[in-house]
Amino acid sequence: MEPFADDESRALALDAYNETARSEGSAFSAKIQASLAIYDGLDAQCSNQLLASTEVANSERYAALAKLLADDRLILDTTVGACESYFNVELNQAGLTGLEDCGGRTPLHDVVDLSYTLLAGDSITPISDGVAEDSITASLDVFPFLRPNLPIPDPPVIGQQIDRMGRAAIATALISPVSDDLTRGADLDAYNAAAPGDWETFQANIQRHLAVYDGLDGQCGNQLLIDDAVSSSARYGPLAHLLTDDRLYIDSVQGSCGLYLGLELNEAGHVANAFCGGRTPLVDTIDVSYTALVGDLSVPIGDGIGVDETDHPAEVFPFMAAP
Repeated sequence: MEPFADDESRALALDAYNETARSEGSAFSAKIQASLAIYDGLDAQCSNQLLASTEVANSERYAALAKLLADDRLILDTTVGACESYFNVELNQAGLTGLEDCGGRTPLHDVVDLSYTLLAGDSITPISDGVAEDSITASLDVFPFLRPNLPIPDPPVIGQQIDRMGRAAIATALISPVSDDLTRGADLDAYNAAAPGDWETFQANIQRHLAVYDGLDGQCGNQLLIDDAVSSSARYGPLAHLLTDDRLYIDSVQGSCGLYLGLELNEAGHVANAFCGGRTPLVDTIDVSYTALVGDLSVPIGDGIGVDETDHPAEVFPFMAAP
């Protein structure tokens, strides 16, 4: 529900959705439809999503699935005794599974991973949100079914390189974003600890996940530097190769420095004006990166965070001010 709107707009949309009576749920079909392209690209292929139409190229191709999802009810087949497959009744109706299962869900179902997998279109290849299990221990027998059991993470080793932030959005957005916790954590640690000579080893990881952002504008296939000659994730190879170089490039002969990634975008022919590049603490690098990764620079894409909770100076050191 408007996953990339600003905080206020997203909150209002979520409140309206959560408060709406079932009889009025179809009013949200258009909003759901506009967001489905994001998940269509999770397997690096476009238009293979559940119920997606191959006859149109814009977000209208997702109208059928959006209409189904607007009906926010758990459908159960009470004639079946086994209840282990979330969303099974709906998948049976779509002719995608022959399982004898009642549908519904329990506290033990990873409904987010299952939903991502189904929305991507390839039900054989699991798609994860990176959370392998809940932070609490759930039970099917003992009430309350959700019980607290919070783990404490280990602290980092003193003196170890644990982060790198040349292009701030890359690790957050593109390094194993839909893997399980252990895999994502290990990949992020390796990425942040890597020396420049090892940066290219992350190209395949970045390449696989660029399709997610390709679909953020409701179209899949118009991303920056995309190779139209191929339909697999290899189409994102040129951009992935560029992004493995985690350095900020600055053209010191330019006096204007008002656009993050301005130098790279100018070289690619996506902006006409010359900028020095680089970034300051005042630049919303995540929003600019999302917009660039989508491909349509005229349509801003945000992460839902309008401003930082702390004011940062651009002239006084240290630039990252304490609250």
